[in-house]
Amino acid sequence: MMKYLTALKNYFKSYPRMVKQEVLRSGKLQFEVHNLIEEDRVTGSNSEIEFTEEIIKELKSSDNYFDVGSCIGFTAIAAAKNAGCRVFAFEPDAELAEHLRHNISLNALTDIIQVNQWAVSDKDGTIDFFTSGANGASPSLAQTQNQNRKISVNTYKIDSAIDQKMIEPPSVMKIDIEGAELMALKGMNKIFSTGTGPRTIFIESHPPFMEHFNHTIEMLQQYMKENNYKEVYMKKRGEEYHHKFIKLGQGNV
Repeated sequence: MMKYLTALKNYFKSYPRMVKQEVLRSGKLQFEVHNLIEEDRVTGSNSEIEFTEEIIKELKSSDNYFDVGSCIGFTAIAAAKNAGCRVFAFEPDAELAEHLRHNISLNALTDIIQVNQWAVSDKDGTIDFFTSGANGASPSLAQTQNQNRKISVNTYKIDSAIDQKMIEPPSVMKIDIEGAELMALKGMNKIFSTGTGPRTIFIESHPPFMEHFNHTIEMLQQYMKENNYKEVYMKKRGEEYHHKFIKLGQGNV
């Protein structure tokens, strides 16, 4: 028992450390992780890897891929490494954004991944942001999981950021922002109305977290339908759902 406890103690002391993961044709991707939560974000969830693979299969080298809620960069880095496309990663938490930048550098992808350290939402300005940093529950624009700090972060609509040339228009997008997904989508009204929205949008929805914003999955689905998108799959993962929406009118059924 004493030997086991010593080994366990040493295990928990061994951060930060390097872990590797392979996604499709990427080869071994490298990540520096600082705690068990970050390690699990890289290696611990087969359903997340499956969702990431679905995203990668949609990408072309000429695409602009938006990774909204990028955390430490698993999906953004896997997408860039597989497709060679331009990636715009969005992560407002300062500690997670620092780890994201470091992991991008470890994988020699600084030339094609742009980190945007602000929250994607339905308005421009500043907004309350709830976080426990890198060693806690995922941050959110609401206190969804008893995050222990409330800070103020900059926020932009995707439409505004494109108009200000902070970012380029998206071809494919993933949104995973702990319940605030519909807020992000409502900040894209201009590109939706002009028909220049992304051809495919992947969303990880969190019904218990969406309640904090007075939103539901049905509201999200209806909003996408109103903006000429068709849901082609929805898969349940615990209390979360993975969605894929395709823009109609481009040869899509």
